[in-house]
Amino acid sequence: MTAHKITVSTVYGELLVMHHLNMPLEAGDVYSLGILMLKMLTRRRPTDELFKDGLNLHSYAKAALPDIGMEIAHPKIVQERDDKFQVCLVSMITIGVACSMESPADRMNIHDVVSELSKAKKSIACSLG
Repeated sequence: MTAHKITVSTVYGELLVMHHLNMPLEAGDVYSLGILMLKMLTRRRPTDELFKDGLNLHSYAKAALPDIGMEIAHPKIVQERDDKFQVCLVSMITIGVACSMESPADRMNIHDVVSELSKAKKSIACSLG
């Protein structure tokens, strides 16, 4: 069996396909997407020893926004990146937080997720270009 590497581009691609095919996502799917994004960007699991006494991955990321979002990102992601990349990264953490809200009614709409990820992708492409 081949291991499947999950990247932000992979997640974005899957969302784009689902969006164009008008495939509905349940609120639980949006929550899972948010947690997956936060896991990828922080390299922390929801079961990390850091998370106790009411602290969880969602509240950890939310508390860091907007001022210290870069500080919770995994160091390998942040190395030698410019300001546009940092803005994009904080934007992706913000999306992850918005998708992982406790109440399904408070979670970001999947169409807005696709739109915001598209904006982030374009801004980072300009930065790398």
